Amino acid sequence: MRVQIIGKGNTASVKNAFEHLGATVAEQADLVVLAGVGAADTAERCAVTALVRKRVLGICLGAQLLLDWCEEGDVAGLGLVPGKARKLWGRTPRLGWFPVSGEIAGTFYFVHSYYPDVTDRLATSWTKHEDRLFPAAYARGLLTGVQFHPEKSGEEGLRFLEAWLAA
Repeated sequence: MRVQIIGKGNTASVKNAFEHLGATVAEQADLVVLAGVGAADTAERCAVTALVRKRVLGICLGAQLLLDWCEEGDVAGLGLVPGKARKLWGRTPRLGWFPVSGEIAGTFYFVHSYYPDVTDRLATSWTKHEDRLFPAAYARGLLTGVQFHPEKSGEEGLRFLEAWLAA
């Protein structure tokens, strides 16, 4: 399986996780991971036309960039998934291991101050911050976004990445 990783920040750990699962990380691949750590207003833009024809996994900021708009920096997202990246309420950044329920279930590692505000129709899994639920993952066609970091989530994260590779 060949995977292309686009983004900055956590690309080395994302690459290591996929290579651990036996995938080859390459410039040209059928599967794309839009990785991200940082701020939406300074994130490098990638080629939207290349993304819409491939299966894409957006991780953290990568998941937020797939949306229509990002509150952080008040910038347009790539517009591939209807929704907005919104600031979390209360104390941020939200950092640590948190339970996720829904299609993706388990305990995953999060580090973020924004979340994907998508419709319940697109949301596939949820997690809680303080006393409120928000989407931890969403899917639309070939596009999947996760707010958590599977590459930093140990065995459960690797199982998620392995299932995504096999889908």
